[in-house]
Amino acid sequence: MPWSRVLAAGGAAGLAALAGRYAAGAARADRSWPVQIEARLSDLGEVDEVSVLPLVERLVPDGSGLAGEP
Repeated sequence: MPWSRVLAAGGAAGLAALAGRYAAGAARADRSWPVQIEARLSDLGEVDEVSVLPLVERLVPDGSGLAGEP
């Protein structure tokens, strides 16, 4: 039996083992996911408008032409 066939068979077996290990890990992760989800928040109410306030940096580099917060 030529060594190339032995190496190819070993490589295929190794690849199959890795694929099986990946599939088992993915299944385990899928089973553990629902346990980690927290209870849904409810009865928080609603708002009419959402606004985003700008972030003002207190410290700015000298000579940048920007005015920081005092």
